[in-house]
Amino acid sequence: MRFTVYFESPFWVGILEEERDGVLYVARTVFGVEPSNQQLYEFMIYHLSDLRAQMTVGLPVAAQSQSQSRKNPKRMQREIRREMACAGDGSRSKAHEVMRQQIEQGKQTRRQRSKAERDAEQERKRQIKRQKSKDKHRGR
Repeated sequence: MRFTVYFESPFWVGILEEERDGVLYVARTVFGVEPSNQQLYEFMIYHLSDLRAQMTVGLPVAAQSQSQSRKNPKRMQREIRREMACAGDGSRSKAHEVMRQQIEQGKQTRRQRSKAERDAEQERKRQIKRQKSKDKHRGR
């Protein structure tokens, strides 16, 4: 489990990453101002369970094979420098991918729920209209 705090203009953001059974789970929280060490400690004590509850969607992490051939040290340095320059922490992109999946899943459930509510409202209005129509013709 790893908790990373970084600045994403204009707020400080904390990302909790946990790898279980080859699947990466991520939760995100937003701090207003830069949190102190004491505030982070208290946050982890009181809100860790809330963050872990948010971890619903996971991204499978590919296992690195140990039998890879050794790379040229200069080539490895260049690749590391490139990754550090463009992405910073390499796992952050995986964490962002998991967060995007969580957001998309939330959107889908919200859409399904609102569609069901709209359909129920239309059906209710249709029933009211039918009943009014029957009531008008009752005395004839």
